[in-house]
Amino acid sequence: EQPALHVLCRSLAQLDSVLEAGVRSIYVEFHDIRQYREAVAKAHAVQARIYLTTLRIQKPGEMGLFRALAKQGADGWLVRNLAAARYA
Repeated sequence: EQPALHVLCRSLAQLDSVLEAGVRSIYVEFHDIRQYREAVAKAHAVQARIYLTTLRIQKPGEMGLFRALAKQGADGWLVRNLAAARYA
């Protein structure tokens, strides 16, 4: 089995670069989660799989962020806390 490359992008500019380079498995962690919709659309336009990262630390009152992530249509999540695992 061949090794696979998975890239973490922290901006739309980075995402554009890795998609242009042919990477087809991408994780994104953006400061502004509103950019996830655009990221998912860009990745899916070139048949790339895209995974959204959850927050590392979940604070009370932030459960709505999981609902927002779920609406984006990504291929999956990189879960980084127990609250996200429970939600997923």
